[in-house]
This record gives sequence, structure tokens and C-alpha cells, in this order.
Amino acid sequence: MFLVKICAMRLCQMAVTTLVLPTGQAIPGDGYTVIWLSGVTKMGFNTSAAPPCRVSAKLLLPDATAAALDLLSRRWVPQVLYLLCQREARFSDLAQAIPGVSRRILTERLRDLADQGLIRREVDGGPPTRITYALTEDGAALRAALEQIDTWATTRHVSRAARP
Repeated sequence: MFLVKICAMRLCQMAVTTLVLPTGQAIPGDGYTVIWLSGVTKMGFNTSAAPPCRVSAKLLLPDATAAALDLLSRRWVPQVLYLLCQREARFSDLAQAIPGVSRRILTERLRDLADQGLIRREVDGGPPTRITYALTEDGAALRAALEQIDTWATTRHVSRAARP
């Protein structure tokens, strides 16, 4: 039986600091996130005294990957990145191209992406003030992945439409 000490729980992902075997030997788990753990007792997780549990399967996701997937899975982020892969755009262009997004949420997502260094915000000070968004080098590195998703989605859509 394993004892699991959980240090954080976020979006059904649990960051494991230490797995302790019955022999008392500790296996460090830093730098990974447990994304599936079954057989946990009903007590839940407690950082001071971890409950006993059976681990039937353990999948580990590196923290950097978990952080990237967390950022990329936020609502409207993939759409913004996909549009900016095509060309730089103004706020109003992005708002029109993404039906259903509110101005507040779009502003928040653009700020998040700029803070993460995936897009840059360029301000042209002449009247009227024009703000343009474009991919940075890090953001442009996602272009290949987004193109593969586009190819997969198009192929899947065509194959599903051909089904009787």
C-alpha cells in the first residue's frame, strides 16, 4: 500500500511531492503531475497526513507540459492563436472573427498570452490609436501544431460527412 502526500490539486490534476513505499523508502515525484489515481480512500487528501490508497495506474505529466496545456486549453486561446498564425490583427478583427467571445474575456486572454510571451501588443500612437496583436517567436513555434490540428479537423470533418 502506498502513502501519497498531495501538495496541490487543480483541475483534477494532483501534484505529488512524495510517494512513500511501505518499506519507508521515498520516491521523489517533483516535476510531475499525477493525472489519474484510482482506489483512493473516501477520506480525500490531506497534506499533513496522507490517507492510504491503492495505486492501480499512475500517469505522469511533466509540470511544464501541464502548464502549457493549462494555458492552451483556456477558452478562446486556441482560436486567438490560430487567427494570429494567419496574420497580425487588431482587437476588433479578433472580436469579429471569434463569435461568442465577450470583449472582457478577449482582453483577458490577450493579456495572458502577452504575459506568457506568445503574442506581442504593438501600439501605434497616431490618432486614432491603433493596437495590433502579432505572434512572437515563441508563439510562432506553435504554428506547426495548430496546422496539424487544422489538418486533422478538416480530414475528420470530411470523413464524417461521407458516412451514411
